[in-house]
Amino acid sequence: MKILLAGLGFKNHNTDYNLNVIVDTIEKYREKADLILFGEAFLQGFDSLRFNFMEDKTVAITKDDELIKFIQSKCKEKKVGVSFGYYELDRDAIYSSQMTISKEGMIINNYHRVSPGWKENDVSSEYKDGKEFSTFSYLDKTICVALCGDLWYVDNLEKIKKLKKDIVLWPVYCDYDADEWNEEIKYDYREEVKELGNVLLVNSYCLDSDNKELAKGGCCYYKDGKIKADSKAGIEDVLIIEI
Repeated sequence: MKILLAGLGFKNHNTDYNLNVIVDTIEKYREKADLILFGEAFLQGFDSLRFNFMEDKTVAITKDDELIKFIQSKCKEKKVGVSFGYYELDRDAIYSSQMTISKEGMIINNYHRVSPGWKENDVSSEYKDGKEFSTFSYLDKTICVALCGDLWYVDNLEKIKKLKKDIVLWPVYCDYDADEWNEEIKYDYREEVKELGNVLLVNSYCLDSDNKELAKGGCCYYKDGKIKADSKAGIEDVLIIEI
């Protein structure tokens, strides 16, 4: 399977722009990848919530929203799968979710982040975390998803280690300085997941400003304590991995 890690740019509060990036990437790489992976909360932009539920439920979308159906149709038309983060509205709750759509345009996984780091402290009960990790099959691989801080908890690492899987998809939003990521921090992340086999990390690039405290991309293919391939933070870039 060929998986494209899309360390590309999003804009907060600009779903139209971010949707176009997803669709354009599907079009551009449809013959080069079986699955295209975007970062956490890419569709709306990671910093698009205000943690006021009455406001935020107009930002979050349901998994059967017309935007989702449009992405499904593009996957089916171009015959390539896609996995992207989004803020999901599920009845009276909001989740940080990662949806994976097959090349046939079917939703094959909709994962809820289990760790609380995507939320502000003391938020209301409508902002919820997921409860478990699971696997799903795509083409000839068994895949597990974890979002950002999920893999910085020992209990979560132990749960994922016990799953029978070929690949862990690890979409993140990391706002480290690009040079620090390239020279040091990506190696800390490598150590964190050294017992999980094939781990594919993708970070987005926030286009809202040149502020160094915003995410600046960077992708890594970790395997058994090694960096098998990576793209640098500080630029928008993609990385194609074959597993």
